[in-house]
Amino acid sequence: MSTDPFITSNDDQFRKKASRRRDLAKLPIEEKLRRLVKLQAVAYTIGQRAGRDCHPPWGKKERGHIQFEP
Repeated sequence: MSTDPFITSNDDQFRKKASRRRDLAKLPIEEKLRRLVKLQAVAYTIGQRAGRDCHPPWGKKERGHIQFEP
């Protein structure tokens, strides 16, 4: 492996990706939902600014769903 921190082998990248996925899988469901709602909010904002018809993120009053705190 190179001493340059920005150059990694494919094997290193795959190991890091697998490790991150294992760590994310271990999170409690509440944290997973918070992260999902946060991603939905980002996608909603981008979609609105692009002029698309978008669904608001979960937990927003417009949809009448349970309130989540992102």
